[in-house]
Amino acid sequence: MNTVKNKQEILEAFRENPDMMAILTIIRDLGLKDS
Repeated sequence: MNTVKNKQEILEAFRENPDMMAILTIIRDLGLKDS
């Protein structure tokens, strides 16, 4: 497993698509409310 590379790829994807970051933040917030 190459976790660091995966995290870097994710960060780059967020920079290219900030809407995805907003969506994931909303999903995370909903998950926290459910638990």
